[in-house]
Amino acid sequence: MLLNMKNPIIVFLICVATLFGKTNISSAKNAVYFEYAGTALNSSINYELLARNDIPIRIGLGYINAEQSVNFGDKFSENQEASLVPITIGKLIGQKQHNLELGAGFIIKYFHRESQFENEKNGVLLNGLIGYRYQSIKNRGFLVRLTLSPIYQPIDEGFKVYTGVSIGYLF
Repeated sequence: MLLNMKNPIIVFLICVATLFGKTNISSAKNAVYFEYAGTALNSSINYELLARNDIPIRIGLGYINAEQSVNFGDKFSENQEASLVPITIGKLIGQKQHNLELGAGFIIKYFHRESQFENEKNGVLLNGLIGYRYQSIKNRGFLVRLTLSPIYQPIDEGFKVYTGVSIGYLF
């Protein structure tokens, strides 16, 4: 059973509103990065707002087709494709350059073709995030992330853990 999309989105929006109520927006930074594997399974392009220099708020867009799905343990039917939109909020713990990154969020899963298979239904998945993050301490610079992302997939056996590697630019 997939989660109702309205509840996680409302909770996420309340969290973001609470953060911005306490955050000095002028100190916020932006980042764009490419993530291989991780929360979007195959790969994703991500935009991140770094609020208060230690609260990353991220939205991404990933894509996976039937051939690629085999590598991630969730074989799709022939010619099936899916878009994945990971949305997370996190906390950076550590020094300015080297950080432990903890986070949680959800992934909107959208299949491009209708299917009778249970694992090919649109919905929302819950995810967590724990990882190492290196970022430049300057106003602009290099960003690298190594992450573990447990994703709750109710149709399968519950939680699956995926690894991810990200590289990008902080500005």
